[in-house]
Amino acid sequence: MILPTNSVLTGGSNKIQVANNSAYCNFAGDFTIEGWVYVTDFKTRGFTFFNYWDGNGSASGARCAFNFNSGTNNLNFNGGQGGVNPTWTLINSITVSTNTWYHVAFLRYGSTFYIYINGVQYNTAPTATWAPTYTPLVIGAYYDGYTDGTGYVSNFRVVNGTAVYTSAFTPPTAPLTAIANTSLLTCNSATIVDNSGNNYSITTSGTLNVSSVVVPFTARNISSGVRFLNRSNVPLTGTQKAIFGYGYPGNVTNLVSNTGVVANDTVGVGTWRAELAAASYGTDKAIFGYGAGVNYYSLTNLVSNTGVVANDTAGVGTARQSLAAAAYGNDKAIFGYGHDGAYYSITNKVSNTGVVSTNTTGIGTTRRYIAASGYGIDKAIFGYGNNGTVDVSMTNLVSNTGVVATDTAGVGTARGALGAACYGVDKAIFGYGSGTIINLVSNTGVVATDTAGAGTGRGGVAAASYNIDKAIFGYGYTTTFVSMTNLVSNTGVVATDTTGVGTARYLLAAAGYSTSAPVIINTMQVKKVFADPVTSIVTSGLVLYLDAGNASSYSGTGTTWTDLSGNGNNGTLINGPTFNSANGGSIVFDGSNDYIQFSTVSAQTVCFWGRMDTGIPQNAALVATSATGDGSLRTNPVGTFRDSGDSNDFHNGYVSSLMINGVSNLSSNGAGGLTIPDGRTLFQDFYVGAIGYARNISTISHIFDGRAYKGRVYAVYLYNRQLTNAELLQNYNVTKARFGL
Repeated sequence: MILPTNSVLTGGSNKIQVANNSAYCNFAGDFTIEGWVYVTDFKTRGFTFFNYWDGNGSASGARCAFNFNSGTNNLNFNGGQGGVNPTWTLINSITVSTNTWYHVAFLRYGSTFYIYINGVQYNTAPTATWAPTYTPLVIGAYYDGYTDGTGYVSNFRVVNGTAVYTSAFTPPTAPLTAIANTSLLTCNSATIVDNSGNNYSITTSGTLNVSSVVVPFTARNISSGVRFLNRSNVPLTGTQKAIFGYGYPGNVTNLVSNTGVVANDTVGVGTWRAELAAASYGTDKAIFGYGAGVNYYSLTNLVSNTGVVANDTAGVGTARQSLAAAAYGNDKAIFGYGHDGAYYSITNKVSNTGVVSTNTTGIGTTRRYIAASGYGIDKAIFGYGNNGTVDVSMTNLVSNTGVVATDTAGVGTARGALGAACYGVDKAIFGYGSGTIINLVSNTGVVATDTAGAGTGRGGVAAASYNIDKAIFGYGYTTTFVSMTNLVSNTGVVATDTTGVGTARYLLAAAGYSTSAPVIINTMQVKKVFADPVTSIVTSGLVLYLDAGNASSYSGTGTTWTDLSGNGNNGTLINGPTFNSANGGSIVFDGSNDYIQFSTVSAQTVCFWGRMDTGIPQNAALVATSATGDGSLRTNPVGTFRDSGDSNDFHNGYVSSLMINGVSNLSSNGAGGLTIPDGRTLFQDFYVGAIGYARNISTISHIFDGRAYKGRVYAVYLYNRQLTNAELLQNYNVTKARFGL
């Protein structure tokens, strides 16, 4: 699978410079300079997207700087002709956020300069104020390192002779290409070069990191090390699950749903054995391999993308047990290490059709009871284990071509018989084996020191990824065999024990698989996964966007809940609402006097993700327009919304349009409220999308006559227009996987 694009981490003294050459941009005519910017830290003086500067400050010198500023986080573009200070400014006081992609286009069209941010046109300036010649171009930093912020730049393109955009537009949803008149194209590949075909000289200064992970176009999803690529502009479907298999005692498998629910035993297929390994391969399947029972084995059992285990395939390479396996390189797998009385570091690669190759000479310390996982989109890591004398904590990284590196000094508690899996799209987790300790692995393969785990400490566990970005540990041995499981969130938080299903056992294996096959689009293999064709909420008319599951909105501490809409309508937590990390994160209201205050906004649509607690009072407001709650989106006493749309309710006159969990035109429940779809209640995680007449909303919850909201608030989106039913549904679909819906 070919990853579609890259970005470059720059800033401060780390920069990219294109040699002086007027040919790549003749500013006397139409041109377009565009790209994507993702600021990671404004620091003191902001981050510079690009900068032209002749360096002499003379009357003939021309300069400009496109800066994402610190402090108030404003974005501005200024420039001038001669002297030191800018003579004109195109943009000022536009609020921008860290860890957010912005498409930026600076262009000349006719006799005017234009700036577009995410397709929206801002101020203009006459071209007579600026006419550089032979001016060096610096990307990702100020020419002299003055700005000290850091960030990523991706798909930087100069088109000489064409104004690509002449009116408002939707930012591109795929990597930029060398269209007609493209004179420069860089920051889009694994090396920092000009990909326009003109091969202009590019030099770099400082330390520049090229990333295939932090990119503006794709969401990358991993299942127990297998890599799934989800192009945001391609309709995608499918479901991602996991499987536990084999182990002692018993020869059974247990399928895991995409919500982490473990099914009862399926009768095992093939030769029973324990201390085997498993991994994903071929984008949507899995493989069990090796192990020991009556003998040591090298045989394998393939798993289809519906979870069906095939009979034995004759083994290849050294028969052994207590090894590990992981996916690498997007669609392949690797078995490694183990013992058969002797200890090994040998590996056996698995092709993307499930064919196992013979032994590759081992690297690093020979050992058994090791764990392995994928990380960082396309690589893998072996870690921990026992070398025959002592437990160890060393790791060995695996490249995306299956090359195993020598030992990296271990971090955390040395131990064996642990599990490992991917989580959070591109990271990994080692867990259990000795107590409940876990060790998180970054997307660059760096292992963190011990974190206290959750649940029952045990050895002989197995682990796999499921549902795109989460993981599960299961089964094992304490003083007896157990079948309990522990789910892992997409931030690496391990949950306490879930009661086990099926045969209690240990020394088993687990892997992820998927129920959909890849499709070929424009010769690129794109994996269908559990995802939606649109990957963001509706932004047109969005005036307030609070999301406790987004660290850019709420960090987990403090009283400020940052508005992600760009309008600066930040919320303030009043009277001590608390943070809960479940399902990505929520703010919890105690039902007494907690509320959120923000600047009054006029809203005609409310979209709300929450979970009520029992005891919520009549007419409690999800969002409120006044101290009394009149005109607010309110619940009725049975924990739903009124079926008649009381005149004081936000949705009055639009009851049939009110959507709960993706369903509108809801029927009456006979008690004055609307029936919740699928037999659920609002005391479970829910989504509501409501339209109404324009209301001035200023709080989440309100304090009047004991009517304070009680429960969780995950996210709130307010719009200054009435969304269509399709748009209400879009906001549900792009977020529902977070709640297992």
